[in-house]
Amino acid sequence: MKLFATLVLLLLTTTHSWANDRAIRAMAKGNHGYTEKEIRAEIVKGCDGNGDMALCAWYGYYEKDVALNDTYRELMRRLSSNDIKEALRKSQRAWLEFRDSQCVFSTGDWEGGSFRRVAIAMCWKGMTEEREKEFSEILKCNGNQGPCFEMRDSESR
Repeated sequence: MKLFATLVLLLLTTTHSWANDRAIRAMAKGNHGYTEKEIRAEIVKGCDGNGDMALCAWYGYYEKDVALNDTYRELMRRLSSNDIKEALRKSQRAWLEFRDSQCVFSTGDWEGGSFRRVAIAMCWKGMTEEREKEFSEILKCNGNQGPCFEMRDSESR
């Protein structure tokens, strides 16, 4: 039992670390002015409010974005209809435009200020987290609750 618990803990730690690495790489590729090395150094400090607020805010967003992309891919994999897959693609593109414009609007009070990029990152993070939850609920759908889609049974393959 102790070995099993250790293996589970190792797997969870490794998976979390892998997701963080993906978020770090995605952020470094983004147009935020940070290198992977700078991002890693700040995260090691803990993003506890004493460091680079913008870096930590954007990193928080990218963590949620990685989770959303994983859930989106799984949802696309399970959808059985090409028409529904295309509808999801269109919906996601429209949602991304909405997220961007909504966050610019909702942070308008900080226009011209240095905090605005932090506020936009926090807005993107919150909206992305909510979108991922929506997709997760659809994946959990068993036909008796929520907006259900005809999905392929992953075990039937």
